[in-house]
Amino acid sequence: MLRLSTINLLLLPWIPGHFPCSTAQIKMASRNNCSVPAGPFLKIKLSFSILHLHFLSVFLCKVTTEEEFTVLEGGSLTIPCHYEPQYVSYVKYWCQGRTKEFCTILARTDDHHLITTADQKVNIFDDPVQLVFTVTMNDMKEGESGWYMCGVEIGGMWNADDTSFTNIKVIHGE
Repeated sequence: MLRLSTINLLLLPWIPGHFPCSTAQIKMASRNNCSVPAGPFLKIKLSFSILHLHFLSVFLCKVTTEEEFTVLEGGSLTIPCHYEPQYVSYVKYWCQGRTKEFCTILARTDDHHLITTADQKVNIFDDPVQLVFTVTMNDMKEGESGWYMCGVEIGGMWNADDTSFTNIKVIHGE
């Protein structure tokens, strides 16, 4: 016999220029770089079996970062990418591009053969206690302006990676 469980899901409206929060993030909105609109909210009651839990993860898991960063040419930039607790043991990555299919991976947390040094162009560091991985890009050039992506590698044919995009603008100094 298949036993069904029920969960109430509170969906928050998306407002352009704001990062929507899950209900778990409402109490930590400032830490997760998301905003909580005043409402109205859409409440959904979901019934599911234990076999359907992997589909539910699409609604409950997320990676967030700031919408845009600006840095002077020649400078360094550190980008925080926050993630949910269920992603602690997953591989995190940083890539350049607007879509996963056309994204050039610049750093991965499982790239152990690389030794992080101060003179590297891109460094990545995962802090599972704070639920954030940070990417530092050094000696930025104007040509490196564009879209970048924080990602958590979920793996599997039916599971898309969890990602968050940011636009980096490198401006020429006077």
